[in-house]
Amino acid sequence: MNIKYILIPIFLLFFISTNAQRNNNSKQTINTDEIVEDITNLGIWSGELIQRKKNNTNFYAELTVTLVFKDGAPIGLSSYSRDITAKIEADKLLAEQSVMLTASSKLSAIGEMAGGIAHEINNPLSIINAKAYRLKKKLSDESFTKEMILT
Repeated sequence: MNIKYILIPIFLLFFISTNAQRNNNSKQTINTDEIVEDITNLGIWSGELIQRKKNNTNFYAELTVTLVFKDGAPIGLSSYSRDITAKIEADKLLAEQSVMLTASSKLSAIGEMAGGIAHEINNPLSIINAKAYRLKKKLSDESFTKEMILT
């Protein structure tokens, strides 16, 4: 029995999905030769796929395919598929929140820096304001001299 002829019709129904491809919503057909080679050499293949349900909706699945032997000869395949859509969606949400947290951290750092700059500018202005107030007070007194204003 040639394993390749058993596997190819099965795997033509699936699409492989890597993390980068999930984010771009692009799909690529599985390289069946690599899968057949893994199953032939190792007796097992496992990976994440996008599978299609009977109602034509897609879902993320983890699929494991193993060879079944009888009397030392391969007689077929056994597969196990597990829906991992919730995990994938949680990973996507986590990635989005991580991006938002990074942006929030950047804004926080900018705010702290702006506060420090404002403080540095405010210190000399406070001194100028106090001197101007003293000058105004001296000018309101009618008994002042030029020397008094300059001190």
